[in-house]
Amino acid sequence: MTDTFWRRQLKALIEKNALIEAPIKLRCGRDSGYYFDTKKVTLTSTGSFLVGKLFWRMIEEDLRGHSFDLVAGPELGAVPVVQAILHEAGTRGAFLRGGIIRKAAKEHGTACQVEGDVQVGDRTVIIEDVVTTGGSFTRSAEALAKKGATIKHGFALIDRRERPEGSNIDGVMFSSLFTVADFGLDPNG
Repeated sequence: MTDTFWRRQLKALIEKNALIEAPIKLRCGRDSGYYFDTKKVTLTSTGSFLVGKLFWRMIEEDLRGHSFDLVAGPELGAVPVVQAILHEAGTRGAFLRGGIIRKAAKEHGTACQVEGDVQVGDRTVIIEDVVTTGGSFTRSAEALAKKGATIKHGFALIDRRERPEGSNIDGVMFSSLFTVADFGLDPNG
């Protein structure tokens, strides 16, 4: 199977199961005429398989052989995406660690904001399910930097393309599998 086939399959799943075309308020506070509830795709066996394969290929292509130690993303939408990437890495014999960034540190247990084996100097890729303004990416990068990680690149399943700086967020290169244009949607919608 080719990436093109897998990409078409994933796009069809998103259109059928995750795209909600109705008035909705986004996390950034803006109103929109559509929303991507990606967990309805990423929390299925087929969606997880496709996301893992396609993200791994996108990461390999965009980083062009530059190694990384950690793949991490903010709760909740990035959690199944991070897990799918870790699974794909494992099937390829690659050792990779994962991390999840909470909105705030827990008030119990270890009181961590960043979960996972994050180490000082980790070359890190931040994963998002959907990126709009980049605010969640920025918060994740700040939390990981406090743990000593270095952010190498950002990746999203879907980019709404609502940032003025285009393909970068806070000076970090950012790529996505899809943009809203792939679904025939207006970024300002």
